Amino acid sequence: MKLFDDANKYYKKNAKTFYGMEIAYAKLDNEEKMREYANEVVRIDKEGGKTAIKAKEVAAKYYVGKVPAEVTAKKYQEAIDLINKSFTFDLNNATAYYYMALCYNELNNYGGAIKGAQAGLAIDSDDKTSLYYELARAFEGNGDN
Repeated sequence: MKLFDDANKYYKKNAKTFYGMEIAYAKLDNEEKMREYANEVVRIDKEGGKTAIKAKEVAAKYYVGKVPAEVTAKKYQEAIDLINKSFTFDLNNATAYYYMALCYNELNNYGGAIKGAQAGLAIDSDDKTSLYYELARAFEGNGDN
């Protein structure tokens, strides 16, 4: 971390330095600092630069990666909160939408589950089976057999 701090003293507008800090804090499981540095990369790299894109992916994966533990613990609202945080960085993650649909189904919020599953299905992904399953569960729960 000291190495990155030293680099930041000399290269205050270097997105790659902040990106390195983001990755380090993600590995240390420091959400606040990880998010801070991810946002700094995006600000410096003007949203569409390669480093900004990679920083968004790291942040989104950080949040989505925590969701299975919350689902296993049956903390569905906490899982949805993590998913929504991931969406601030990446709206094109079919896995996040799958988990959103699953959690809303478990909370009997079938409208939310339908929206989540449909959004996930609109994304080009390899396996949509789980999304279709959650969509079917939502329709059944909603009484739309």
